[in-house]
Order: sequence, then C-alpha cells, then structure tokens
Amino acid sequence: VQLAFGLPKSMPWAVCNITVTLEFVMSGDYFADLRLEVIQLLAAGVSVLVYNGDDDFMVDWLGSRSWMDSLSWQHRSEWAEAPNRGFYLEGEKHGMVKTSRGLTFMQIYNAGHLVPMDQPKATLAMLRTFLSAHSPWRPEGPGPIAGQAATIAADVLLAGLARRSEAETSVSGAAIALLLVTLGAVAGAVMHKQALCNLALCRRRSFEEQHYFLMA
Repeated sequence: VQLAFGLPKSMPWAVCNITVTLEFVMSGDYFADLRLEVIQLLAAGVSVLVYNGDDDFMVDWLGSRSWMDSLSWQHRSEWAEAPNRGFYLEGEKHGMVKTSRGLTFMQIYNAGHLVPMDQPKATLAMLRTFLSAHSPWRPEGPGPIAGQAATIAADVLLAGLARRSEAETSVSGAAIALLLVTLGAVAGAVMHKQALCNLALCRRRSFEEQHYFLMA
C-alpha cells in the first residue's frame, strides 16, 4: 500500500501536525456550524454517518447525539423514534447504532479521539457497513456497481487484517489511517467522483446519483 501511494517505508509519527492544524483554524472552518449542510445532504438523499469513541473527552458522543437529536430536518420525528441497537463484530458488541432515513450515529466502545487507532477492526467494519450495497444505514439501497466496489475494497482490507497476528492487528494509528484512505480511494475510483471535505470523507457515484458522507 505504501509503495502504491509513493510513500517512504518509514515516517516519524506524531499525534498532531501543528502546521496543518493552524491552517485549518485560520481558515475559519474550525468552529463552523455545519448543521445546515447536513440537512441539505440528507434532503438530497446523501447518507450521513457520524461516529464517536465513547472515551473521547475532546469530542464527546453525548454532544454529537445532542445536535443530531435537535437537527431540524424532514425526518426528525422518525429519527427520534429510531431504536438504539448494538453493533456486533465476530459476536462481540463494539458499540451502539441509531439510524433512520439515511442519518446514522455510532457510539464506538473503548475508543478515544482516534477511533481507528483504538478500535481498528470495528472501524473497518463500520465503514464496510456504511458503504455496503445493502447497508441498513441508507435510505434506500444503491445500485450494484458502487456497492460491489465498496464491498470488494473493504473485503480486501479486512482480509489483510485477518492474516495478521493479534499483535500485528494493533497497528499504529498512522497505518490504520492509511488503510482507511485506501478504502476510500478504491471505492471512489469506481464511483468516478471523490472529494475530501473538512472533517469528512465524501464519496459520490455520478452515474446513479448515489451519495456517501462520513463525519468523525
């Protein structure tokens, strides 16, 4: 994967890149209210997934659920009545999911601000479910091409993790982030249109106007 992206074999890892962070803050997006944009995405048929680690003290899951519960969109009442269900992977409960009409929230257990680093398998399973051709988190199922592409991309990554030992599975956050970028790149290449949004990973399939939107 690193060779395919033209990356060096070894890079120093740091928690945050202050140069990137300052540019993000100075752009004005750091404190931007994106609720209107989320409403517009949902109205256009875009599936929206918001997730939080339940041990994240910087962006707590209760705060995310609060703004989602108060979101003034077309299906607010249906969202309010939607049940919270367990998210299971290999028979183990990894979190709770609430979903209705394309809006989905996932609380991931035993994860902090860097969910992919703390719960790599659960994160990949979450992405696979979100991008699946038959995802229960979408308002209506997408056509077969984009769904198959996303499912194949996820299958490749999950198979790679399965071949690792338990020790190797607990890879660094940087490596997991690279896997997530790979998943998005493979799926996006088949979907023809892709864009990296602030605090969000967007994927759009042009030929059937199906959309994907992910917020951390």
